[in-house]
Amino acid sequence: MIKNEINMRKTSSSLAKLGAIVTFQRFSIARGGAQQKRSLSAKKVTRERFESTKSSASLSKAGSMNDREGEEETITSVENVKVKRMVKLRTRRSFRDEERACVVSGGKVLLEIFQANAFGKMNGVECKRAFVSEEFDDDYNERIDRVIFRDDDDRKRKSTKVSAKVMKKVAGVENADNVDYCAEVTKPDVLEAREFFKETKMVRKVLCLDGVQDPGNVGTLLRTAEAFGFDAVGLGPKTCDPFNEKALRSSKGSCFRMQMFSWKTSEEFFDALERGGKFERRKNVLAAMLVGENCLDVSKELGSVDADDAGKVCIVLGSEGTGVSKDIEENSRAMTIPTPGVTESLNVAVAGGILMMAFGK
Repeated sequence: MIKNEINMRKTSSSLAKLGAIVTFQRFSIARGGAQQKRSLSAKKVTRERFESTKSSASLSKAGSMNDREGEEETITSVENVKVKRMVKLRTRRSFRDEERACVVSGGKVLLEIFQANAFGKMNGVECKRAFVSEEFDDDYNERIDRVIFRDDDDRKRKSTKVSAKVMKKVAGVENADNVDYCAEVTKPDVLEAREFFKETKMVRKVLCLDGVQDPGNVGTLLRTAEAFGFDAVGLGPKTCDPFNEKALRSSKGSCFRMQMFSWKTSEEFFDALERGGKFERRKNVLAAMLVGENCLDVSKELGSVDADDAGKVCIVLGSEGTGVSKDIEENSRAMTIPTPGVTESLNVAVAGGILMMAFGK
């Protein structure tokens, strides 16, 4: 009996030890699982932080890459980091200002821009990257590349071929069939008005846009100013960015060749014109209005003055909705275009064209 009791105690002790072992193993497994979860969670957070940092740096990195590694494979994805950068430049003014660059579409426009650059008509304009449609042959690409990458030291940079889908995304058009090239091009400087007239001499004919917001009108006016031999274009508050995709398309590259300046207040505007440009308010600073002197009579008068001031003129155009600002209206000479028909007013780009023709002789 005593022997049986001893055996029972041994059995109970063994079971207790076995239970302790099982409990310890469960605890170890649970702790190991928790540690594994924490490890995986930490890795996930680290990976997410890395991807976020990588993504935020990608566009700037894409801009800083010099693309001198030679020809790349055809880009077919709109998620490509270089494609995303081009789209952002095309659609966001703040990013264009930050990077001092914009997107130009069309091989013909690019040729005109960089051929003018070769003749010293522009300063600091450079093609940083170009996409060409895969539909065009290599001979065509090389001919344009030789012009737009003219200043490249080792002449190794080339345009990169892209699919029609990518070209459509970059150019911002519904149909990319007629778009052969899209390029990232550095923007020329637009100086503040006082600085512009301090540095720039012999400015006789100026067109100023006071709150002209439609990009098509801004582009057309820039192109027309260049055609009629105006020396500079001024950009007032709320005026559309001349490097906006639609404005740039309408200007056909004129925004790269025309001298431009900007102003923020009417005080700054008149101070720059009078002190630096030697213009006279109420004489040859002319605001286009619905009511005013006949523009043809004013043109004849200003063209017949003494030699120093002959033909010197600053034409100010306002928005179609509100016209020029009150301060500019009150301190300028009002003129109008005589229209015998019943139409009350003209499109600002049309009016600007008529006025520049009248004063551009």
